[in-house]
Amino acid sequence: MNNRKALIALAAIALPLLTGCSSSDDNEETSVNKTEVINKLVQNMVYVEGGSFTMGATKEQGNQPWAREKPTHKVKLSPYYIGKYTVTQEEWKAVMGSNPSQYGGDTYPVVYVSWNDCQTFINKLNAATGQKFRLPTEAEWEFAARGGNSSKGYRYAGSNNLGNVGWYDDNGEKWSHPVGQKQANELGIYDMSGNVWEWCNNSRYEYPETDEYLLNPTSTASDTAKALRGGGYESEGTYCRVSFRHWDNLTKLYDNVGLRLVRTDGIAYLLLSRDDIIFEELGATGNVKIAGSGSYSASSSDESIAKAQISGSTMTVTTVGYGTAQITVTDKGTGQTAKVDIYVNQSGGSPGSDDESPISDGPAGGEVAD
Repeated sequence: MNNRKALIALAAIALPLLTGCSSSDDNEETSVNKTEVINKLVQNMVYVEGGSFTMGATKEQGNQPWAREKPTHKVKLSPYYIGKYTVTQEEWKAVMGSNPSQYGGDTYPVVYVSWNDCQTFINKLNAATGQKFRLPTEAEWEFAARGGNSSKGYRYAGSNNLGNVGWYDDNGEKWSHPVGQKQANELGIYDMSGNVWEWCNNSRYEYPETDEYLLNPTSTASDTAKALRGGGYESEGTYCRVSFRHWDNLTKLYDNVGLRLVRTDGIAYLLLSRDDIIFEELGATGNVKIAGSGSYSASSSDESIAKAQISGSTMTVTTVGYGTAQITVTDKGTGQTAKVDIYVNQSGGSPGSDDESPISDGPAGGEVAD
């Protein structure tokens, strides 16, 4: 990534008005405009249903992956919201009062922002909205870029043809472009391949060798190198793949690095050690912790097989008959849902396995670390 200076600097001279206007009116109008911009940012968040995926250099990435993208490993994520677009210059200015970018305009991605700058922006945004925005973890970023549970297995975010979904070295024209001009991915998210690199929340870490699911993986190590994803307008195509990883110092500023937001408050979370809960007998019970501070309800697709009841932050599942049922947890405040399949097997074990034991009492759920 080249730290290029802006190609052109434009200066505008404002002549004083001969007829004055009320400064209070000006301040009120400015405040209203800022509020509208921030409200629009909050509304432009895409819900990503929790799910499982294989993270890293999967087969559709071809022979291009680097060692840092390996080994592949299984990840389970709680639901979350992610920005439909990268944060724009207009949005940054509405929150921070200034625009660090040296080219572009309101609808362009904000650039020349360090990881530390992003934390300041997020803290001010959270104070203004009362919500819990943050940067995405690499796992959240990659799952969303791949299209979440609607993924079609593309190499890039929404297509195997990078030109359809992103600005990169073949079409980028040596600077970034307004957000949302290319085709969206399967979840309706724009520009996750190309245009500008995006800071992620976690520090640099190596992928583990494991066959177990990793639950909301991240790294909270006090490493000054923070993750970057997605590639930029100057990048070769290989850097815009959904699995490519990069790191840089948290204080660095570049003309092709910006940010995308994630929000996790107000969603019902289910964290399980695998995709399903398996029972071996009737009348058995299992507890699942729900992370979050909301009010939740639970319903079963077939109460003749399994029933669910919520007390506080614990959902208790009780088996009634043999078969399969799906439990849906609903956040009463937001209407968002999380689902889990319940298998009640006479012989025990999960489908296709003879040696898995039933789950009981856990594991506990929790929010992704901020």
